[in-house]
Amino acid sequence: MALNTVAIIADIVRSREIGSRDAAQLILEEAFRRVRDLVDLEEPFRPTVGDEFQAVAGDLGDAIWVTMAARLTFPAGVECRFGLGRGDTHLVTSSERDGIRDGSAWWRAREAIETAHREQSNGRSSLRTSFASDDISETNGVNAYLTIRDHVISRMKKQERSIAFGRMSGATQSAIARAHEVSQSAVSQSLQRSGGAALIDSATLWKGRPVG
Repeated sequence: MALNTVAIIADIVRSREIGSRDAAQLILEEAFRRVRDLVDLEEPFRPTVGDEFQAVAGDLGDAIWVTMAARLTFPAGVECRFGLGRGDTHLVTSSERDGIRDGSAWWRAREAIETAHREQSNGRSSLRTSFASDDISETNGVNAYLTIRDHVISRMKKQERSIAFGRMSGATQSAIARAHEVSQSAVSQSLQRSGGAALIDSATLWKGRPVG
């Protein structure tokens, strides 16, 4: 049994409105493959029933980092909602090769994603991520951060997201500039203007690493 991990449930936002559900599935699978190298997840994202994906992060910092990276790499028109739950996870005894996951982390992740869905329905249109744990102070603090983070990402343009994702991936500003055929100065300005630099700094602090 894995204790104090963070289960992640992702579902496609407004999946019934997407023209090609099959195309959206393949796009999301590719996006989750792109973020796999950024974080050493205990269990990488895998598709499950319906329009959901599931993953397990070893700690909250990794969960925050990988969901931010995923949001930045999603193409226009395709988005996911995330529920993060801290607790224990384990496989239910089963004769099937790909067993069923259970534990308090999954119950809380389900609670969190339902909260995110409800908040969106109540008018918080930029919210995409919610967190739940058995500590109400932690839950409130993390969700306050996620509310601001998601608002900033939702306002970013396509190129701004791509530039921020490049920095999260470890690319230098010069390399990102060459890839986008712009100047290094333009990359720096984009990171500051869009909020990308602040997002990366804050997510880095959640991972317990020095900023800079």
